[in-house]
Amino acid sequence: MEIFQMGWSPWIGCVKSSPGCLRCRAPKQIKRNTFDFETPLRWREKKRIQVCPWSDFYLEQADEWRAEAWQIIRLTPWHVYYITTKFPERIPSCLPPDWGEGWPHVRLGVSIEMHSFEWRAWRLLDIPASLRYLWTQPLLSYLELRDVLATGEIGWVMCGGEHGPRYRPMRMEWALDLRDQCLGTGVPFFFRGQSAVVEGHQPWLVEPDGRRTIWLEVP
Repeated sequence: MEIFQMGWSPWIGCVKSSPGCLRCRAPKQIKRNTFDFETPLRWREKKRIQVCPWSDFYLEQADEWRAEAWQIIRLTPWHVYYITTKFPERIPSCLPPDWGEGWPHVRLGVSIEMHSFEWRAWRLLDIPASLRYLWTQPLLSYLELRDVLATGEIGWVMCGGEHGPRYRPMRMEWALDLRDQCLGTGVPFFFRGQSAVVEGHQPWLVEPDGRRTIWLEVP
């Protein structure tokens, strides 16, 4: 089970803005991806699309292209777009003029890898959206998100460990506690995989009694 079916990279390249970026393999040079820019227009069947998997949609360096990307999204309402960011403070100034209470086919999310970045979730709550979500991968510390989840404004939480050479281990108790926070507040939870060299390694949580939990259904 994966939340996303396709990735769309209207631009590539990023900046390392927090500890979660340390092992990221995104290129440093930021440039428009002319090969991929209009791809969603050619997908005639509905897709769940991860936006900017090799960048961040709200990067200041991408300001000159963002209006064109919004136009592609506007013209393809049959898709569902998921836009995750580490810069929620930039979202309000980067939304299209007709955003209103949020476009029905666009989901907004923030990446939270450590306790010190939980503020990103609160900033997300200030922004109108059809659905908001939290992306906690790579999970690098315990997170206390109970109060945010209890607002009823978060649609789902995704959790997972870091992968790739020299990955930083994720403690199982961090993921299990986050799962319990979601269960206690009625928020769907999705576990994407433990930390490992290979992406998607062991995509389940090991319960104290040995049972395996993979996911609680997401929208």
